[in-house]
Amino acid sequence: MANTIEPRKEILRGVIATCSAELSIVQYYYSGCNPGIHLSHRTLDTLSYIGAEVDIDIYCLDEDA
Repeated sequence: MANTIEPRKEILRGVIATCSAELSIVQYYYSGCNPGIHLSHRTLDTLSYIGAEVDIDIYCLDEDA
């Protein structure tokens, strides 16, 4: 994020003001404990500033579940 979005956040904010944007996180797991996802305050601040939404999908593909 620091190398990709931060240097372009003003441009992205202007573009997203005319459309929509989303950070999509998809996690598949097959066994083990429930996975966790962490977004730092800096990441959340940047996404909020540019107007992007966050979509998180977690799929448990364990055949016994």
